[in-house]
Amino acid sequence: MWLLVISAFLLPGIVWLMPKKIPRLYLYATTGVATYFQLLTDVFLHIELNWYGYFNPVPRSEWQTLWLVPIYFSIDPIFLNFYPYKKGMKRQILYMIGWSLFSTAYEWLASQLGIFYHNKWKLYDSAIAYPFLFLLLRLQLWLVMKLSEKDLVLKNGN
Repeated sequence: MWLLVISAFLLPGIVWLMPKKIPRLYLYATTGVATYFQLLTDVFLHIELNWYGYFNPVPRSEWQTLWLVPIYFSIDPIFLNFYPYKKGMKRQILYMIGWSLFSTAYEWLASQLGIFYHNKWKLYDSAIAYPFLFLLLRLQLWLVMKLSEKDLVLKNGN
């Protein structure tokens, strides 16, 4: 549990204190959609299919998962804020691989500490999924930026 408590305070602290390199509205919009996607995934894979879960499978104690919310809200802004946008493709791919390795290691540690458990979903499934999820975060930011640009064009009457 100590891992969740530390993460739940440390990660939002980083978000709060980090110099924002992209507009806060973009961070807010992408974080909302990413969190919704995470919760939707949890509803199906965790609650409906029981492929993985948090804490004890029986009895279920979902109230403890509230510690995950500040973590969900923090990963997207940190990832996108420090993304190497103006660096080469190789650097961007390495950045996503680094985050994927970190996420896999964090999940492994959480499973060792009894915070997370695997049933049909295994750690290697996460290791394969994380690069695609981080790519989706980057594409989501691109979409938010394009929508914002179109709104500015419409607002200015062009």
